[in-house]
Amino acid sequence: MKTEKSIALTEKQMNSPYNDEPVYYCTNCLSLHIQIVGDPENDDSLCLKCNRTDVEKTTIRVWRELWKQKYGKYPEE
Repeated sequence: MKTEKSIALTEKQMNSPYNDEPVYYCTNCLSLHIQIVGDPENDDSLCLKCNRTDVEKTTIRVWRELWKQKYGKYPEE
């Protein structure tokens, strides 16, 4: 069982350049499980968790904060 301490990213991990790479996420459920078909900027993508087409692009760093705001904790890693 993971503890809150083991889930939190270290400062080194948060400053990783990978955290600035763009990711697509569902604005409804915040899932990263997105099927991209054609141009993701034009509603051509689908959330495979809730089947919505409301998909946005952001960085992992911002997405993690959105997740915490919505669900009250960071996503498990």
